[in-house]
Amino acid sequence: MADAHLDEDAKLLQALFLREQIAPELGTRSQQPLDVFLEVDEGNEPARRLYRRAGFREVGRRKGYYPAGKGAAALILRRDLA
Repeated sequence: MADAHLDEDAKLLQALFLREQIAPELGTRSQQPLDVFLEVDEGNEPARRLYRRAGFREVGRRKGYYPAGKGAAALILRRDLA
């Protein structure tokens, strides 16, 4: 199941990368700021490293976000694409 989430994450990061690389060449980059937010389990270090490398920064934390048993907080990450 964790692999499926990493696959989804990789697709998201690929889409973000393509937007940054292609939009300026097409002259379609919006003048409006675009922020992307996501949440990640604080204990999911591989995903956290992936997001850090992609330019996401921690902007918040939701304690006890994940179901009982895990009890982990969700870290709220943000990346400005403008």
